[in-house]
Amino acid sequence: MNPKYQGATPLDAQRYLNQVWARTRAALDRQGMKPYGARVVEAHHDGTPHWHLLLFIPKHQADDLITTMKHYALTSDGNEPGAEQRRFTSVVIDKSKGSAAGYIAKYISKNLDAFGIDADQNGFEAKDSAERVNAWATTWGIRQFQQFGGPPVSIWRELRRIKHLPEDHPMHHAWRAADNGEWAPFVKAMGGTHAARNTHPITLHRIWCDKPNAYDEPTGYQVTGLLCGDEPVCTRHHTWSIDFIEPGFSLEQSPDCSPLEFCQ
Repeated sequence: MNPKYQGATPLDAQRYLNQVWARTRAALDRQGMKPYGARVVEAHHDGTPHWHLLLFIPKHQADDLITTMKHYALTSDGNEPGAEQRRFTSVVIDKSKGSAAGYIAKYISKNLDAFGIDADQNGFEAKDSAERVNAWATTWGIRQFQQFGGPPVSIWRELRRIKHLPEDHPMHHAWRAADNGEWAPFVKAMGGTHAARNTHPITLHRIWCDKPNAYDEPTGYQVTGLLCGDEPVCTRHHTWSIDFIEPGFSLEQSPDCSPLEFCQ
């Protein structure tokens, strides 16, 4: 047993990594660097989480990015044996070996359902390992996958709920990109990868709901659609509720509304 072990749980370790990443991003922002990409959290054999980050950044900023990330990774106990070699490593994507999408897809797959992967790094059945990783993440409440930078995925998802928008509608370009599953045109329609949230042309439309939840508290704000300018577009066409009636249950559905009907 490691004599330095202090009884920390995997969740404690995840919170530590989140803190390191928050400080790193703040430092990068002060230096004018705004990387975007995705993060995947994996588990070591002892349950300790470690991160894989896929970052996109202008080539001339790459060295400064690596220096800053390594600095914050080594801030705590950075002089312990092996820290310099293993605490932080960086790899430049080699296009001859595959794309960035293929790189991140591998890590998502091995931690989701192991689709397309026969065995894990230890030679065990990949599907069984993926099930164990999911159980580990659920037990400790660890978010396995996260995208950062760029427009919100929530807007993309709401756009995909809309069946049709006329070509002269201000959300048409973003909707068409989302409907076709084309992320890059969607990002451009939202102002680019570094656009501030308050400059996005499309935002979520929410309404306050006083209906109590299971804890007899107000439900709060609920997403009902999208807002482009002053004109909301309804994307949530049904409101479902579950009423338990012995021995089964029934579902009640609200009337449909047109995809272009204003949300009340």
